[in-house]
Amino acid sequence: MPRLSIIIPIYNSECYLRRCIESILSQNYADFELLLINDGSTDKSLDICYSYASNDDRIKVINKNNSGVSATRNAGLNIATGTWITFVDSDDWLSEGYFDVMNTSLSSDLVVGTISFRSNNTISNLLKDNDILRDSAYFSIIEKELTNPLLNGPVAKFFRKKIIDKFNLRFDERLCFGEDAVFVKEYLLHISTLQTSNDILYNYDDIGDDIYRKYSKSFVPIYDYYLKMSGIYTALEDKFNIVLCKKDLVGVVYNISAICLQRDRLKEWSIIRKFLLDADVRKIMKDRGSLHINIILLLSYDFFGVIFITYCNFIEFLKKYFQR
Repeated sequence: MPRLSIIIPIYNSECYLRRCIESILSQNYADFELLLINDGSTDKSLDICYSYASNDDRIKVINKNNSGVSATRNAGLNIATGTWITFVDSDDWLSEGYFDVMNTSLSSDLVVGTISFRSNNTISNLLKDNDILRDSAYFSIIEKELTNPLLNGPVAKFFRKKIIDKFNLRFDERLCFGEDAVFVKEYLLHISTLQTSNDILYNYDDIGDDIYRKYSKSFVPIYDYYLKMSGIYTALEDKFNIVLCKKDLVGVVYNISAICLQRDRLKEWSIIRKFLLDADVRKIMKDRGSLHINIILLLSYDFFGVIFITYCNFIEFLKKYFQR
């Protein structure tokens, strides 16, 4: 049984998949299984996976019908046998020595490394020094850093499989937005220690997706994400006796709702209205003190949404007019 299971979800990744796999196989640490989960790719990704698997018995290839990244990661979790679990995206790669932390005596429930964001040459970490956080120090980092990019996705981390199994943690396949952040924050509910390491360097290659445009086809799944995440925030507050700010959460969801409205999606108004009438949402938006936001909140009482959408379209017209 390997000590580490590495899960890579793959979909049409032929352009960068070799770089990703090579960065793993070239590591000094070797006690791992590499699970290549192909999500119905239509390019040569599957052929690449099989070519590597034929030369290394640590590699397992799972080929499945296309069903999204959450189901693909879950397929990896279902067959993983390692004591620890880590995720790598197929368009990213690992720096030399990435798995060296596995050679130390790990005593925490979660290890969070460092991410290098290649698009803007920035480094993201939780702390400046390597440390193991427990008790009040752990509660404090949750309260201060919950919206840190490092805690919004599963990469650059090592999870204990026994915790994942005990609480049956999986990526929510009903969500098409924020499911990776939900997984990480649900995991945080079940641990008591967190280890940070600035020596673990994960290279994140941004392929240029516009997050707002990509997920603004329908507001329904976005609202589902908001409800799910709000529940997790409340659970974290209750467990750790801390106060979490939902400002960033509300901001992202509101920005996507605004784009949905620009597309005149009147049929979704009832869902958008529920979001805008949420007590936490209204408080956070009122605190911004903007006349436009106050009008938005006032017009959210419009049951049919006609006046609300007319106002929003008028504001968009003014923005475009004065940008000429």
